[in-house]
Amino acid sequence: MHNAQLSILANLLREIAHEQHASFVRLCPLEPSSQASLEMYQQAGLRYAPLHAHTEESNILDLTSDTDVLLKHMRETTRYMIKRAAKE
Repeated sequence: MHNAQLSILANLLREIAHEQHASFVRLCPLEPSSQASLEMYQQAGLRYAPLHAHTEESNILDLTSDTDVLLKHMRETTRYMIKRAAKE
């Protein structure tokens, strides 16, 4: 991908993220990390994520809902893990 294409993509993703009220957008390039690729991403206004967020395993919750409603919409294993963590 060329720098100009990456900049266009980054700007489009920023617009979509803003419209969706997203906190961040995560990209996972398939190319090996190199100094040249890091510089290309930086020029497009992107930055390396300093922490490991497993967004594939994240949930979006409407915190204005009642606790029982929140739990009802979760998987059984997620509910179990939450209840178990609360006890510990």
